[in-house]
Amino acid sequence: MRDLPRLRNCKRRRLSSWDRSGGNDDGIPIKKGAKAVIAEIEGAGCVTHIWMTIACDDKYHLRKILLKMFWDGEEYPSVEVPIGDFFGIGHSVYKNFVSLPLAMSPQDGRALNCFFPMPFSDGARVEVDNDCDTDVRELYFYIDYEEYDELEEGLGRFHAQWRRENPTDGIQYVFGGSMSNYDYIFGGKNLTGEGNYVILEAEGKGHYVGCNLNVHNLRRVKFSSVEWN
Repeated sequence: MRDLPRLRNCKRRRLSSWDRSGGNDDGIPIKKGAKAVIAEIEGAGCVTHIWMTIACDDKYHLRKILLKMFWDGEEYPSVEVPIGDFFGIGHSVYKNFVSLPLAMSPQDGRALNCFFPMPFSDGARVEVDNDCDTDVRELYFYIDYEEYDELEEGLGRFHAQWRRENPTDGIQYVFGGSMSNYDYIFGGKNLTGEGNYVILEAEGKGHYVGCNLNVHNLRRVKFSSVEWN
């Protein structure tokens, strides 16, 4: 909101999956094992909004479709994340949620939105890799961005990476044993940091925005029902 009064010299652009034949088939298919370059932008600018929705029969397509972004002609991507995790939720599931930078909403979370600003000074490329067991029948997308004569100084580049530890280390739990829930949660101590999961290891100047952490708990607990009369 503080930037609304600031007048800027830029052009606002949109890249999308619109039907080039003039019809209403506005999605693009991606074959199994193939990739699609959905944005190739020259010069300086800033991506301001990304919207996507996907038609794919693979149950785990949100984890198997990979989103990559390259800034300023770099060889390796600054963004390399499964598409569902990138838009805010792991485990390859859709859920309705709304936050300032990310959202899955509406229609049971099927509309994927990202509002992180992503500046670049010498070109940008966005790729989608299909590692599913099936074709992506349709990928619909908007990529909104601003086009500049040159990028102002002092702007960093957006980075996002995905990591997984499977299986994780933890306290050994013996089913049917006498270990209480309190003992299970608080019984162990770690004074050395050994076995801790590293969320970030980085060098140089930048801002750490945060992480999206998803955990699949394999310890299932049955709770007894309580009624108040």
